[in-house]
Amino acid sequence: MIDKLTLLSSVISNRFAAIAREEGEPTGGYASCVDLRKTKCGLPARLSYRGRHNGIHKLDIINVARQGLPRTQEIVESIFPELQRVKIYRVDLAVDLLGLSPWFFVINARISRRQNYALYRSRGAVSYYLQFSKQRKIVFYDRLRLLRKQKDPLANIFKTDDQLTRIEVQLMGAAVPFRRFAELHRYADIKPLADLHFKKLCVAGDERTPTKRLAAYGLRWLISKYGQQATSRMFSAPEWATLKAAYLEAMERSEIPEIGSLMRKSIRRWLDGTILFPR
Repeated sequence: MIDKLTLLSSVISNRFAAIAREEGEPTGGYASCVDLRKTKCGLPARLSYRGRHNGIHKLDIINVARQGLPRTQEIVESIFPELQRVKIYRVDLAVDLLGLSPWFFVINARISRRQNYALYRSRGAVSYYLQFSKQRKIVFYDRLRLLRKQKDPLANIFKTDDQLTRIEVQLMGAAVPFRRFAELHRYADIKPLADLHFKKLCVAGDERTPTKRLAAYGLRWLISKYGQQATSRMFSAPEWATLKAAYLEAMERSEIPEIGSLMRKSIRRWLDGTILFPR
């Protein structure tokens, strides 16, 4: 699905320009900002009117995952009437996986040649940024815990011991592959997680020497505490290659969720306007 969408346009309808001027407040780099839900039009969007340096207008679609493309297009076109001139500044692609915790990805997944990552723990919840840069982020977090914390009615459909992980690919600025709003349908065919690799740690084996078993236990402790991506950065490339060859093995296909295909299916449903349940 599309979980966040921020758009830019140099053209705005006279009606919404007037709403922004009359009901909005100056903020940041914009002459005025207004939450359109609180105006007479009641649209689920936040409009930032006339950038101070370039005159460009910004539109954030609120709860875009619940809108679907048909409804989103109606909202955008009513505010930015020339759709061909509307650009995408940020787009988040997301999918929910039932039955897996974020920790599965912390200990088993990594992306090659990526330097920045982040792991946050808060009251038992985990948010894991496998890639962390200003323009591109890949995050795994406990979606069900968040729903329960927010007292969202959606949380009531899950069992006490259920696990639900949200995977998001957050793209901004130069990292956005298709910049025109009219090309939004093309996101159903991209593969933003193609560089994601899965390997699992193998510690068992009486045939190993005590030194090698001790090294395996130490590696397991590091990965369980910091994650595989962070642990790999604690060693030089040759050292990690040696450890990987000795103690990690590729996971079976049946052990790895089909994240890429599931995300593409989720995006296609959103493009068709098929919302299975509120997000």
